[in-house]
Amino acid sequence: MDASAPDSGHSPIIYVAPLLALGLLVLYLYRELLDRLERTPTNDMLYGQFRTRLLSSQPVQMTMARYHHGCQQCFQLCLQATMHYKEAFLLAFHYYTLMYVVCGYLICIELQSSYRLLEQTSWLDPSSIYEAFRNEESLPDWWHAELRDLLPGGLGLLRFLSLSAPVFLLLTYGICIASTARHVQRMWEKGGVLRGNPGMDSSIMIVALPMISCLMAYRSVTRMWMVCINSKVGSLDYVEDFEGKKTWLARLVVCQNMYETNFLLADVYESWALLHFADLALQIISASQKQMAKTHHSLDDMTTSLGKSLHTLTKQGIYLFNGTCMMQATYHLVTTSVEAYLGGALTLPFNEMVYHSRAKVHFLFLGMGSIASTAAISNVVTVELTFAESLKCFEPHLKFWSAKILLTLGFMQSLLLEIPPLSYLSTTEKDLFYASILCAECFGVSLLHWRAWNPSEPWLDFLKESVTKSGA
Repeated sequence: MDASAPDSGHSPIIYVAPLLALGLLVLYLYRELLDRLERTPTNDMLYGQFRTRLLSSQPVQMTMARYHHGCQQCFQLCLQATMHYKEAFLLAFHYYTLMYVVCGYLICIELQSSYRLLEQTSWLDPSSIYEAFRNEESLPDWWHAELRDLLPGGLGLLRFLSLSAPVFLLLTYGICIASTARHVQRMWEKGGVLRGNPGMDSSIMIVALPMISCLMAYRSVTRMWMVCINSKVGSLDYVEDFEGKKTWLARLVVCQNMYETNFLLADVYESWALLHFADLALQIISASQKQMAKTHHSLDDMTTSLGKSLHTLTKQGIYLFNGTCMMQATYHLVTTSVEAYLGGALTLPFNEMVYHSRAKVHFLFLGMGSIASTAAISNVVTVELTFAESLKCFEPHLKFWSAKILLTLGFMQSLLLEIPPLSYLSTTEKDLFYASILCAECFGVSLLHWRAWNPSEPWLDFLKESVTKSGA
């Protein structure tokens, strides 16, 4: 089978990125909905109001006087059962269940699509890859150098490295599910759902980070596979250059754009995870200060105001980072979607404008991202070092690195790619290497999360006790 032949049976080339972005939005709304449901009062107060209204009239009181005690017990049992099943329902069908179901579905689609891609070239066989370019017109002179390692005569190391990516994707998904299941089981044992167990919500959000990052990294691997085998699946067959020709170079540019967008979308979730980490650290600090105040002396108004200012200033830097990641991902997602789905004469002026301004946009977002990420990380590190004693039970060092290590690894890999022998790789080979290695690293980070975010740690009980006393 010709790997370069169009295949309308494949999913569109930007299937996952927009769907995952929409899924994150739906996930947030679903989470807020269940949060409101969890706050619905199903307690003794509701029982008292219901009982008072039902038994307030004199005829009912006279009729049911004999059965008053039995009715009271019946109502109590009904409300207890309602509360019990309400917690069971929320624990079983909260936002994390939807998140893992959707991501599992996307992973299945990706693996199915990848299998069909790889099958066409006998799992990236060098001879089959070379054959896929035999009848291609308008190939640039440097195309052979761009795929040197994967063609006959190359070392073939990238072939085996990239083929390991699906394995790490499945392993990462499994570890993240198991880690989340530990937290859900712990909530079931302690009683209450997310609101009844402060810190669990943020912990679950953070432990899902490797899965999201690995999914997008694997999608970037498949982008580079499409380039390497000259694939024309889905809407790739309709991609044209500025002269209206359907060339491999035009498909290369689109795949590279989507490659970058995948990682930017993962950065949005990582910035969100960093916000949850900072929020947890600030909650622990507040709880520790309240405990110390009760032991020694009461907090004055000035100390309380300073605590609120600390929370606000710390989160402002992270909000800036969140906003920058969101703007950058949205820009690339929209521009690449227009080029992929609406290509042709209608959008040609827009695509040309985007192409000619991409260097300026790149450096604009690079500057914004550098400033925002530096501010966010500096704020978190400053709080961690300043309040080390208050955060001792939280063990923040390992947790901080688990929430931020993927961005650090990505930055270090970018530097390593500029150092020999990796600097001798072509742009496509570097991209394939980067995404493939990141899949393996996400698996390692998921194991780190398993160690760092243990639902049996005492800080969760400490935080729950503090919140309970504050609400009392």
